[in-house]
Amino acid sequence: MPAALAHAAAHGSLPGFFGAEPISEDEINARLESIMIKAFEAIWQTAQERQVSIRTAAFIIACQRVLAAREQRGLYP
Repeated sequence: MPAALAHAAAHGSLPGFFGAEPISEDEINARLESIMIKAFEAIWQTAQERQVSIRTAAFIIACQRVLAAREQRGLYP
């Protein structure tokens, strides 16, 4: 598993990430798997389209998300 994906799951509380409702470990794992598969697919697609490493592709996606949030919320919220 690429470090870029592993680190996404390593920080914070996963049950808290999924909301306040009680949730089983199996449900957490199923939701996390779905999130990680989508993330990997986006990273892989970017890597293929731009002919860069998956590490660089993950950085590109991260930068795009930051820029989109900045555009939506403004520089100083």
